[in-house]
Amino acid sequence: MKNILISVFMIILGLAQATGQSLSSSVVSTAGSFYDQTGSSLSVTAGETLIAFHSTDNHSLSAGFQQSYGALLRALLVNILLEGPYNGTDMGVALNNDDLLPLNQPFNISPWFYTGSESVTNFPATIVDWLLVELRDADAPQNADETTTLAGWPKALLLDDEGNILDLDGNPEQFANTAEDNLYIVIRHRNHLDVLSNGPLALSGNNYTYDFTDAITKAYGGTLGYKQIASGVFGMVAGDSDADGEVSVLDFSTWASQFGGSGVYSKADNDLDGEVSVLDFSKWAINFGSGNPINSPEEQIKYRSQVPEKK
Repeated sequence: MKNILISVFMIILGLAQATGQSLSSSVVSTAGSFYDQTGSSLSVTAGETLIAFHSTDNHSLSAGFQQSYGALLRALLVNILLEGPYNGTDMGVALNNDDLLPLNQPFNISPWFYTGSESVTNFPATIVDWLLVELRDADAPQNADETTTLAGWPKALLLDDEGNILDLDGNPEQFANTAEDNLYIVIRHRNHLDVLSNGPLALSGNNYTYDFTDAITKAYGGTLGYKQIASGVFGMVAGDSDADGEVSVLDFSTWASQFGGSGVYSKADNDLDGEVSVLDFSKWAINFGSGNPINSPEEQIKYRSQVPEKK
C-alpha cells in the first residue's frame, strides 16, 4: 500500500510539471487521514479516491475530493524586550497589575493613526503592554520599507513579561505567509524606538521565529537604534516619549509637561510603572545625545530608529 501511495504521489507531481497547471490550496475532507512531511503530504478520504498532493506555504497539488481552505497558517514566534520596564530578569507588568492598560489598541492617535479594531475584555496576568507589528516582504532589510508591508498588517498585538509577542488571547499570532521574498518584522511601541529585524524570519516546522534579544545585530542598524540593556541582553531603546523616531530634547519636553502624573497610561512613562517621575527622566537622559534640554542648543542624536520608511 505504501508503494502505491508513493507511486500515485510521483505521477501527480510529474503531470503538474508537464502541464504547468495552476495550483490551489486544499485539505482532506473530514472523514479520512493524511501523512505529512515538510512541503509534501499524502491524504485519504474514507470511501473516496486516493488523494495525493504536494504543498508549499500557499499552494497544493491534489487529486480526488477535497475542501478549499486558503493558505496554510503559520505561528509567529518572536522575542523582543523593552528597555523601560526591564528589571534584569524580565519586564515589569505594573500597568497590567494596576488596570491601566487600555482594552482597545492605543495606536489610533498620532503618529500612528492605526485604524484597527483590536480589543480585549481582560489581559493575561503576564502582559506588559500593546505593540504595533508589521510583516514586510523584501529581499534585504534595507529594502523593507513601508511599501513592502504585507496585506492585513500592521496588527496590534500583546507583549508578555518574557518578551513573547502574542495575539489577543495570549497565544502566538497565526498568519498566512503571502511573501514572495523574505519576511521581515517591524515592532513599534508607544515610547521605545521602532525596530526592524536585520535578518528574515526563519521557518521551523509551522513556526516563523526571530529573537531580537541575544545580539545587537538582530536589529537593523544595530547600535544606531538599538542597545544592550543588560549583560548579553539587548532591547528597544526607551525615551522616545513623542514617538517621532529619535530620543531628543522634544522627549524631555513631553516628560516635563506630564511630570507628576500618577495612575496613568502615558507616553511620558518610560519605565511603564504608571507614574511619570524622575525615574522616567533617567530612562530618557541615559539615551539622550548631547545638548542642554533646558536651553535647547544644537544637539547630537544618540539613538534614532533605523526602520526604513517609504522611499
